[in-house]
Amino acid sequence: MAEVSSCSAETLHSIAMTIGRGYSFGIGDRAMAVEVLMGRYIEPMTDFGFKKLFVEAENKEILIDMLNAFLGYSGDDCIESVEVLTSEALGKSMRDRRAIFDLYCRSLRGEYFVVEMQRCFQYHYVERAFFYSARAFDQQSKQGDWDYKLDSVCSINLLGFHLSRTPGKRPLKEGKYFYSYRFVEDDDPTDILPFHRLIFVELGGLQKQLSRDSSRLEKWVYMLKHISTWDEPPPYYRQDRVFDRFFEHAEVAQYNTAERLVYERSLRELRDEYAISETHYKEGVKKGFNQGIEQGIERGQKRQMQKILTNLRAMGRDDAEICQILGIESIEALDES
Repeated sequence: MAEVSSCSAETLHSIAMTIGRGYSFGIGDRAMAVEVLMGRYIEPMTDFGFKKLFVEAENKEILIDMLNAFLGYSGDDCIESVEVLTSEALGKSMRDRRAIFDLYCRSLRGEYFVVEMQRCFQYHYVERAFFYSARAFDQQSKQGDWDYKLDSVCSINLLGFHLSRTPGKRPLKEGKYFYSYRFVEDDDPTDILPFHRLIFVELGGLQKQLSRDSSRLEKWVYMLKHISTWDEPPPYYRQDRVFDRFFEHAEVAQYNTAERLVYERSLRELRDEYAISETHYKEGVKKGFNQGIEQGIERGQKRQMQKILTNLRAMGRDDAEICQILGIESIEALDES
């Protein structure tokens, strides 16, 4: 067995990053523990992973393919080129709240796309998505003479939770994972205002297994959800130029030490955020459940005392005697329905 002390800390860290294991090592009298627990492929829902795979200039082909899949574009409608824009949208005054996009880009046709990833549950996420897309409209305003002409904005939101948990959303539909919203005329759903579109993709909502007939959209959703757990690309992703390139850039072993450290920190932050979010959600559910039990007990006790009150009155007891028997100061609360 090789001596751990004969290796440098950097060497051990590099080895652990490559094989994706947790490890610890000692330096002098102090022990440093580094939790890695990585797979072969990067987790695209981390901040580092998302920007590495979709924002870097060399991966524009990957970004374009994903956009076309989520937008349902084909043939002449397909996006051919995009320009990645600054991710920070500032308001027009110091009082305006700024919005920082995960990805903000524009096609050659002038369409704007805001792509957001949200792994953990956020109570008003739908409203947040609307607000962020509105910021993209605000960025198009011009000083001086302006006729209010606007290019379209589409907000694409990749979610690690179910929309049914957000306020006002209908219960979860079995097998439903893709939601697309537009402005339509109330009496004619074919009359659509083309300027604004909101897309929500529940990455955990796609339950079906891939097959030869799987759509491009299904392949993208399935891959974004599961790639960090794979050791090899599934057969339906092979011999495809875009997916081959995606897997090549998603492989953790090719990153240098600095990139691996950033990814490790990003992965740990994601896991911590998820753990905190789920803890708060479960505590809320538990609190509501306990409150419901307490209220049920109180209502049950009140109904029982109301029955006793009725019986005592039937026996001719006056209110003062009833209060003394029941140990209460007044029977007014019991008389309420």
